[in-house]
Amino acid sequence: MPAVLEETKVKLTLKQLLDSCKLCIEQIDDVVEEEEDEMIQAARLNSHAEASTSDSKAAKGGGMEVLGKLFLSNEEFRGRVRRAHIADEIEAVEKAGSAVEETLFRAFQAICEYSEQHDPSSKRPTLIFDPVNSAVWIKLVKGSQAANQAEAFNLVHPHDRNGKPIADRHCTREVEEALNDYRAACDTARAAVRGQLRLLAETLQESLLQIVAASTFAIIAAALECHVNEASRRGWTLPSQLAKGAVPEGQGMKVEGMWPYWLDGHATNTVKNSFDMSSMYLLTGPNMAGKSTILRSVCAVALLSACGLYAPVQSAVVPYTDAFMLRNFSADSPLEGKSSFAVEMVEMRYVMDDVTEDSLVLVDELGKGTEVRAGAAIAGAMLERLDTIGCRGIFATHLHQLLDMPTHTPNMVNMMMQTRAVSGSSPSQDVPAALTSQLGAETDLAQHTQQLGMGGRVPTWRMVPGSSTESLALDVALQCQVPADIVQRAAHLFKELEHQANSQQDGFAPSTPSVQPSGTSAKGIPQRQTPATNTQAVSVLQSQAGPSIEDAAQLLSSVAQPLFLTLHSQHSDSQHDSQDQQADSQQQPQHSNVLQPVTGNGNGNGVSNNGHSYDIVSTRSSGGYSSSGSSQNPHGKLTHPYSPEGFTSDVQDLQIQVQVVRGGQVPPPSTVGCSCVYIVRRGDGRFYCGQTDELKGRLNRHRSKAGKVRGGGRMEAAYLVVPSSEQGQSTAKVVEAQAIQALQAAGYPLISATDARNKLMPKAAKKPTQAPKPPAEAPAAAADEHEAEAAQLAAAS
Repeated sequence: MPAVLEETKVKLTLKQLLDSCKLCIEQIDDVVEEEEDEMIQAARLNSHAEASTSDSKAAKGGGMEVLGKLFLSNEEFRGRVRRAHIADEIEAVEKAGSAVEETLFRAFQAICEYSEQHDPSSKRPTLIFDPVNSAVWIKLVKGSQAANQAEAFNLVHPHDRNGKPIADRHCTREVEEALNDYRAACDTARAAVRGQLRLLAETLQESLLQIVAASTFAIIAAALECHVNEASRRGWTLPSQLAKGAVPEGQGMKVEGMWPYWLDGHATNTVKNSFDMSSMYLLTGPNMAGKSTILRSVCAVALLSACGLYAPVQSAVVPYTDAFMLRNFSADSPLEGKSSFAVEMVEMRYVMDDVTEDSLVLVDELGKGTEVRAGAAIAGAMLERLDTIGCRGIFATHLHQLLDMPTHTPNMVNMMMQTRAVSGSSPSQDVPAALTSQLGAETDLAQHTQQLGMGGRVPTWRMVPGSSTESLALDVALQCQVPADIVQRAAHLFKELEHQANSQQDGFAPSTPSVQPSGTSAKGIPQRQTPATNTQAVSVLQSQAGPSIEDAAQLLSSVAQPLFLTLHSQHSDSQHDSQDQQADSQQQPQHSNVLQPVTGNGNGNGVSNNGHSYDIVSTRSSGGYSSSGSSQNPHGKLTHPYSPEGFTSDVQDLQIQVQVVRGGQVPPPSTVGCSCVYIVRRGDGRFYCGQTDELKGRLNRHRSKAGKVRGGGRMEAAYLVVPSSEQGQSTAKVVEAQAIQALQAAGYPLISATDARNKLMPKAAKKPTQAPKPPAEAPAAAADEHEAEAAQLAAAS
């Protein structure tokens, strides 16, 4: 009843409401029909139709039963009010209807008897109901004997409602007059029904307020019933709401087992949080750890409790709350001439004007729209004001300067979103299913982050005491499929910024993270490890599916190194044969990034200087192989972890660069028209080695043939470009054959090894202008070999 009184503004006791409802029900029942009259009328129509058609076979399918459609179409007023109130009108309608039935039956029976004697069955007369003109007429087939004798039976063409004759319909004048009288009687009866309903409305006008209150109460009761049924199905409970003035000293919002209202509380992977909040919380945590979700969930529990409704909690005690203030991240307002930060300030001004000690204030990411330290200063000042007022709420932020700022907030409590390290043994269990569903992609966090030398932490979605300065921004960027080279570069820049911040003497110093796994920096990014410790942090993909694409890239580099050294030496000797050849040798090939001197190459940050956004795998004479998992023996030779015994390569004064194309990436345009030797690794861990002049198209065909089942979308590739100065395709085929042999010897699971036959080492060309002769075993057309390799791949798959 309080809800009804508040909604309708009518002061009623329960007895008054019940008495008024009973009186209204009696008045309504006295006037409104209970549909008995309509049932009687339907029975009358059926009996007339059966009687009129029982003796006439010609009337089947178009006989007197059509008259029932006329009665039902015009007597829709039946069943609205009781017959006793409109007895005269109903009697007039029934009398007029009987007249229509009698006159129409006489005219129709006469013409039917004549037609039975002179016309075949296909040309017999029928009755047609016209709903537009509300009439029933006789239809005679053109050319029939009945149509020719229509005038002899006093049949004329009727007129429609606009007074125009209808050529293909007939009736007698008696039928027309009867139809007009019937329609007039129906109009009179309709008017009488409307009059009775108006009188009833005037009678109920005296109890209108009680009727509105009763209807409002009925709607509220129906909504509450639906809410209770649905809440019970979802496992929600009814919180205890403390009234104003009845809140004990120090009593806060105590919640046990809260979960987001859009999740299934019965699911085993739904994370539930518990807390006792009697002041402001300063909530910190990394990206996508659930801070905004906590704010929305807390607001929902408090609001539902204030309404006396069930909430997604196991139990809760909620003090009286006079205002619910939830401020999320704002956008700009060009119409008002305000930036996003100005909109934030306006919204926070409203909060500061209205907040009291009984308010619930939930602020999410304040200060995003301005410089970090200025935003942190404003956020700190507002947090001091909220703490002084004594309200309850959560202040979620990424501004870690608030943790070290000298603010006066004695009542504030530091809370954080918890994270944990990813276990390398079972990544599918460590990555929460909720994160996978939000991103709509597989989140193999351990593989991605360890390949980039980053962390390996995932959120647990739990709010726990403490503070956190972690940032999973780079992890989230990887999960959202930001190119890996961009994220790797971002990790390097982040460390540089962190180093600069640590070395500065003024300004805000970075806080010590509350959650810092071993081997990580202050911001949650792992420190670059030595090769000895890297062997313990092998990616999940390598530990479960054998060698990685980096291993294959290293092997390809070790195969190509001695071959290119030999060819480069032969080519250099042949270039001294003539002055023209020497001039040609001074021109650098467009794609000679495979052969580079070791002077000034690379920037030491894992990013090449050639501008390509691809991973570079290098073999250096001074430092051995740069990737983890390789080692350099004391004899100056490069040994691969998956290479067979004795498979080494001399490293002299040249550098071989093998580029890696990650899943979803494509080779750069600079590879178009160049002879390339490549190795692809499918998602199921199998490898294929080949050579092509169209690397992008070949890789796309490999991915499409593998499909989703065999991990075609995640297929990675490692390749090197053979410069035209080293006889291009001929050299590529030799490297391909030797690489396949090396892969077999190293135990790589291969899709096909057909091209592992021995191929001749190409000889140096005598003149640069002459095209090099292909090996004897090589096919004449490169396109045929492309198709053959594609067929081999499809057959093996």
